[in-house]
Amino acid sequence: MRNKFISKINRVNFKEWHKLIKKNKLKFHHIKKIGEINRDKNEFATSLIDTKITFKKKTITRAVHLEGDSVVVVPIIKSNKQVKTIMVKQFRVPIGKFNLEFVSGGVNNNRFKAAAIREVKEELNINIKSKDLIELNKGKIFLMPGNNFARAKFFAFIYDIKNIEINRFTSLRTGNNKNGEYLKTVVKNFNEIKSLKTASIIISLKLLQDKKLIKL
Repeated sequence: MRNKFISKINRVNFKEWHKLIKKNKLKFHHIKKIGEINRDKNEFATSLIDTKITFKKKTITRAVHLEGDSVVVVPIIKSNKQVKTIMVKQFRVPIGKFNLEFVSGGVNNNRFKAAAIREVKEELNINIKSKDLIELNKGKIFLMPGNNFARAKFFAFIYDIKNIEINRFTSLRTGNNKNGEYLKTVVKNFNEIKSLKTASIIISLKLLQDKKLIKL
C-alpha cells in the first residue's frame, strides 16, 4: 500500500480516513492514490484514491475523494428586535455560478474554533473570540459519505448591532483575494434562505432550530 502525498494536508487527510476505516475492521486489498492537488500554501489540498476492500464477506471497489475537515459559522444578528444573518456570495466552479452560503473554511490540526474565528474575520470583517462561539454539533458531521471524506463542525455566534450598522454588510467585499477568493456579504432573514438547497445551509438551519436559536 504505497501512497506518497506531496501535500501535508493530503497526508493528514489520508491518515485520518485510514484510521477511521481500520476501526471498522475492513480488510484492505489495495488502496491506490489516483491523484492529488497540492496548494498547501493556500491552505487547500485534496486527493482521490481508489480502493478495494472486504466488509462482512463482501468485496467492493470504490473511489474516495479525500477532503479535509471544515468549519461552518452562522452569524445571528440581532437588530431592533429583528433576527437576521449575514451570508457571503461567491462564485463556485462545480456549479458554475454564484452561491449564497454561510462563512466556512478549512481546518488544520482539529483547531475548529481557531478556524472559525479566522474565517469570520476574513469573510465578514468581524472580530469574535472563542467564548463567543456556540457549538451547534458534537463531533464531526459527514457531508457526503457516499464517496467523499468531508467532515464539518458547525458554530454560531450572536451579534448585536443597530440598524444603521447592519447596512455596511449589505455589499461588503471580503475574502482572501490572494487565493482567488472574492466575496460579497449579503444580509438575509432566516426565512428567506430556508428554500436554498445546499447541504451546509440545510444542516445549519436544522441545528439552529434544535438549539432553539432561531424559529422558522
